[in-house]
Amino acid sequence: MNKKIVIFLVIFVLLCIAITSGAVYFTLEDRKNKEIEEQAKAVKTNENSINLEMETIKEDPQLASELTDTYSTNAIKINQVQYGESDEEGNASTYVQIEGLKNEEVQAKVNSDIKTKFIEVSNANPLVTVNCLVQSNFANILSMTIEYWSDDEEFHVLPLNYRLDTGEQIQFEDLFTSKKYVKDILRTSMYNNYDMYSGPFIGETEDHSPTLQASNYDFSAVDDDVFKMINYYENGGEVKFYIERSTIKVEMLGKSFGIETKDFADKIAMYKRFQTSQSLYENDNLGIKN
Repeated sequence: MNKKIVIFLVIFVLLCIAITSGAVYFTLEDRKNKEIEEQAKAVKTNENSINLEMETIKEDPQLASELTDTYSTNAIKINQVQYGESDEEGNASTYVQIEGLKNEEVQAKVNSDIKTKFIEVSNANPLVTVNCLVQSNFANILSMTIEYWSDDEEFHVLPLNYRLDTGEQIQFEDLFTSKKYVKDILRTSMYNNYDMYSGPFIGETEDHSPTLQASNYDFSAVDDDVFKMINYYENGGEVKFYIERSTIKVEMLGKSFGIETKDFADKIAMYKRFQTSQSLYENDNLGIKN
């Protein structure tokens, strides 16, 4: 074979190898850079998730309650407005409207929401009396329930909870100093109210304490229900609640129980969270000042 041809072929092969090696190198480098970018994005996403979680469970100790704390009744007038005609026995459906807030837009917002929700319930149950009852009115909180007996003789409660500084509905987690405490508070309160669970009816004494001793009670049903409700809450299930003076009444999965605020005072924020530096009310002489 001609020497020049051999030299050409050798150079050509070496050139092909060099080009192939370069292509492989740059391909690997490009893939490596993309992997580094994806890892960086994943780290950033994880950091954002961690930051969001930390923000979610962030605690404000200044909102914690003490057993010696006092609060005042909101200085508003609560009016009952009849809806529809009275029945043969003189019973009539009524809903609540308030007056006395300085901010008329907030007042109108609250009144409109109460009326709208009441009319929806009343029109869906035209043969029964529907009542709107105020459960608590303090610390810039207005909590109420729309209550009625349905045709199938089941008692229904629709809770409404408003913060009077904005007119917005109060979220369940707003009642506590941090979301990180909610599961334990729910779990403890469920066990403290074990007479609500399936199984034999326990009943109550005059002071509403269970009449059956815990040592004699089969808690297997309780454990099962507590697990289901905590899992329901963790997965975003709806927590219905309304507020009494010292109790948060909760309903989940058709079961009701109370959270006694005195038992979790240092984790309860509802008495302070919605307080404002200036009064929300036209006439501060209304209401009880504690």
